[in-house]
Amino acid sequence: MADIKVSRLEQPPNNMTIKYHDMGDDTHAEVVAAVLIGDQPGNTMDLPIDEASDALVTIENAMQEIHGGEMFSAEYTASVMNNSRLDLQITTGATKNAYISIKVSAGGQCVVYFYENPTTSSGSSIIIRNMNRASQNASACSIVHSPSVSSIGTVALINGRLIPGGTTAQTRVGGSAQIGTEWVLATGTKYLLRVINVSGGTIMINAAFEFYEEIE
Repeated sequence: MADIKVSRLEQPPNNMTIKYHDMGDDTHAEVVAAVLIGDQPGNTMDLPIDEASDALVTIENAMQEIHGGEMFSAEYTASVMNNSRLDLQITTGATKNAYISIKVSAGGQCVVYFYENPTTSSGSSIIIRNMNRASQNASACSIVHSPSVSSIGTVALINGRLIPGGTTAQTRVGGSAQIGTEWVLATGTKYLLRVINVSGGTIMINAAFEFYEEIE
């Protein structure tokens, strides 16, 4: 059925039905079932409406990406000695930006760095999982731990963020930090997450990544 444009001064066609919802205060509101996307004729999207209340059903963006099979997860945990580091390298795909959230947790005080365009080689692959287990979509990114780093790069996106968690056997209680609400990583680019243990002893460190990918 073709779109119909009706002036506010005109009546809708006889074969057109408009639904009005009782607002409970002696007023009614017109129920909209579709919204025009852009300015192209026929380019519309149906809006999900609750059958009982006629309320618009919405969903958070992250949940939408999971349902669409476009949200991915990876993590790595290691035992790290005092004044030693955990390095993880993220390499983005050639055509898709990665919208990534990073959380680092540790059993004692640590310092976190996040570098762009490091010079690295080798490393051991970390499995990236699709968070929709019914989807066959694969991530365009790759993540490795313990790469050989010859240069950290010239851009420090995170430059020494502290994870407080204690520096002695008596005070080590652990802590965690969310490294930014979300980073939009450029295509075809390497990134280095470096976590340095300054707790005074050997501790466990975990780095968790959740991200989705889009072509811009």
